[in-house]
Amino acid sequence: MARIGGKREHEQVDGQFRRNKTLSGVSSRRPQTEESPRHHVHHLTIRRRKVGGVFLASFFSVVVLGLLLTQFTAQVALVGTSSQTVQSIDAQKDAYKEVIQTYFGINPAERLRFLLNEVALTDYVSSFHPEVSRVEISQSTAMIETTFSIAFREPVAGWRIRDTQSYVDSQGVVFSKNYFGTPPVQIVDQSGINPEQGTPVASTRLLGFVGRVVALSKGRGYTAVEVILPADTTRRLDVKFKSVGPAVRFSVDRGAGEQVDDMVPSLQYISERGLKPSYVDVRVAGRTVYR
Repeated sequence: MARIGGKREHEQVDGQFRRNKTLSGVSSRRPQTEESPRHHVHHLTIRRRKVGGVFLASFFSVVVLGLLLTQFTAQVALVGTSSQTVQSIDAQKDAYKEVIQTYFGINPAERLRFLLNEVALTDYVSSFHPEVSRVEISQSTAMIETTFSIAFREPVAGWRIRDTQSYVDSQGVVFSKNYFGTPPVQIVDQSGINPEQGTPVASTRLLGFVGRVVALSKGRGYTAVEVILPADTTRRLDVKFKSVGPAVRFSVDRGAGEQVDDMVPSLQYISERGLKPSYVDVRVAGRTVYR
């Protein structure tokens, strides 16, 4: 029942009337489940941001993955680097590739080119193939395949031991596979002693010493043409130089650089005075002897 002229009415709730409830209050109420337009727009904005974030994350993930694939080494290709190479390395390519792949198996992270330690790779490859002096990534590379340029040691002297020809480069590194021409210096063994007797380190040490003497002497203007192992010794070397009369005696027990430093002023002194000795001995520090 409503009262005329009044603003109040009775509202029936659960079959009963309730006083003091205005008509305007009833008409302005909305169901609790109804969403306001403002709240709906806000909700859509949040959803768009989430979808956009997921899209950007996916996009950058694809870009990063693509970049990693362009830097990834799954296959190995090889090219030579020296124009002086006179033999093809095709016969040995598979052996070099196998060692490189073994290195990547030990260091999988270095399959990514920007993480590759080329010095460590070179050391590893040369430990199996001493003729290799440098391994580095070539400028031309393809996706998942990396092309490596491989450089080889150039011999400065050689020595034939029984049926094996050994070589040594300017750094004193001994190797047996030569991709260059015949070295300018061959070691003439007149010692009568088998260099393989006892330990193979003896011949390796000797060859390394010869390589250092030949290279250091050339740097000072003296070109070696012959290295002789005299009779009954493997610790002394007689080196003959181009346009130099006397042979120079060296000892493998003393540093090659020190002996070359003693040799140069001695040969200059002999040349300036027109002397013609048969040899110059620089084996003892501070005691250069010529006869």
